[in-house]
Amino acid sequence: METCWQLVLDTAKSLGPDDLSREVTIRRQPYTVLQPSGYAVLPPHTGQIIFLSEHWTGAQWKTLSVPRGQSEQVNAAFAAKFQLR
Repeated sequence: METCWQLVLDTAKSLGPDDLSREVTIRRQPYTVLQPSGYAVLPPHTGQIIFLSEHWTGAQWKTLSVPRGQSEQVNAAFAAKFQLR
């Protein structure tokens, strides 16, 4: 999995200013390179990557947010920290 992320990061780093304004075609629709990577494609694919990572990792998975069953404790700690009622 780390190899795949490294490929994504290396590809993003290799893009120059001319690449970002270049037009690409996805499903017969023209886009600049930034358009699909920013809002149309990246969020859903990120969710898919996280879902598959959790699936493949199994019991060793470390949550990216509030662990299951711990919402009440996290909310209470947040409220105490910021003195919320």
